[in-house]
Amino acid sequence: MAGDLRAKVVISVDLELPAPTGSLAQQRQLDSLTRQLLKSLEQSHTPATIAVADPIHSAATELVLASSVTHEIGVLGDATWVGPTATRERFARELERRVGAAQAAGLPVRSLLLRDVQLTQDFDLVSRLRLTGVRTRSTRHGLAQPEPLRLGIWELPVSVQLPHSGSWWSGGARGAVRRAIKKAACAGGVVHLAIDAGQFAERETLNTREVEQVLEDVANLQAAGKLTLHTMADLTDQLGARRELAPMHSILRPAA
Repeated sequence: MAGDLRAKVVISVDLELPAPTGSLAQQRQLDSLTRQLLKSLEQSHTPATIAVADPIHSAATELVLASSVTHEIGVLGDATWVGPTATRERFARELERRVGAAQAAGLPVRSLLLRDVQLTQDFDLVSRLRLTGVRTRSTRHGLAQPEPLRLGIWELPVSVQLPHSGSWWSGGARGAVRRAIKKAACAGGVVHLAIDAGQFAERETLNTREVEQVLEDVANLQAAGKLTLHTMADLTDQLGARRELAPMHSILRPAA
């Protein structure tokens, strides 16, 4: 990512409860938080990749499309149909039902956002539906940068997760995001901030201050020219273009 030493920031937002059997109160909190998050993103002119389980049937899709900010809609995947506990047949069927149907309806779905599961095979099924980005949880300390997988697909690991589990004395979520952006800016790297609205909605008291502060910081840093904002699809387009333009190094030795 050399050439532009500003950090590249991707924000993804999960708009599903972690447990499908969540209570009515939790679903109402999630609906309220969805509207608050979309309003905050709109006020700060911040594009994001919004993940829902099924774009065609999600009530959030209409709200996302109505925003004055051009967001990306992605599909949220979990262990019920992605990864080692699901068969290839089930993965293919669910991809077609969730992604294929959305694309047929005119939604340019290009990103698969995974929650607590990894994708280690069946990349051909992902590529067949023209998906270019897969969000994974970071298992490494520090910045986790995008990596090419197969068939033009890029892995975009999470750098910072909200809700944040870090201690308050280290600055909490705001401190973690600021440090990640500062490190990424030194090399023109990527920071992937993942906001799990479903986890916030499961709390007894809905407090969005943590998210609002982080989004405000990101917007201020963008205004100051410290970072650029991208959806997952935007970033994979850039990564793919850079990879195609990279010079090919010959393995042949020059003649003596």
